[in-house]
Amino acid sequence: LWLALSAGVVSEKGTNFEEVSSFDFEGMSASMRFRVLYPFFLCIPWLNTFLRGGTYFLLVVLIKWFIVGQFRVGRVRDDWDRFRRWLLERLTMNQTYALFMGLWVNTEVL
Repeated sequence: LWLALSAGVVSEKGTNFEEVSSFDFEGMSASMRFRVLYPFFLCIPWLNTFLRGGTYFLLVVLIKWFIVGQFRVGRVRDDWDRFRRWLLERLTMNQTYALFMGLWVNTEVL
């Protein structure tokens, strides 16, 4: 759709889907390619940060709720408690988790 909008295939009157499906970059000038692709390439780091980090954060929360569960006060009793603590430590000390949570430091979210 982005390519169709920038190339003028989509208008207020409607869409010609045959033109959209056969659309390619061969007939485009360098300035036209720059206008089409530059906004897309600018979005890639943001999408990587928020989609990947957000997905990993939700995965950690779900694992904590369903696999690790609540921790009890006191000594580590058996291997299962030791494994749960190890698993949560490994998940939260990951670089992806640290970078995503670092975005929210000194904000109203945390």
